Amino acid sequence: SRAVRRHLEPEPQLELGYWLAGRRRASAIDLSDGLAIELHRLCRASGVGAAIEADRLPLPAALQRLAARFDRPALRLALAGGEDYVLLFTVPPGLRPPADLAAHRIGEIVADLRLTLLDEDGRRRRLPPAGWDHLE
Repeated sequence: SRAVRRHLEPEPQLELGYWLAGRRRASAIDLSDGLAIELHRLCRASGVGAAIEADRLPLPAALQRLAARFDRPALRLALAGGEDYVLLFTVPPGLRPPADLAAHRIGEIVADLRLTLLDEDGRRRRLPPAGWDHLE
């Protein structure tokens, strides 16, 4: 029921957005179409790549139960699921949002144009742009 409620009544991260707007070097995009596809969009627009660490993704027990109920891996739902309405953002190394904004570091921006995922088994693999594409 929490997942349905979050879908029907999203709570935008306005305070985080205000904080990011006050930074000289920051970028942000909402995750309404899925983390992987939105990360591809953000990186393409910025001319960079990214390395995501699977073990840094917040996968709460409720998400894991929901994934099991639909016979889907929780990591796949976290990467390709949408309608989250939370912000994916970048800031310079060493800069962290205030703790009360509940932001999580999930990886880093890299100079080459590749997007990779360090999976739970320690293997680095290509991160496909999975998620919702309005033009397909």
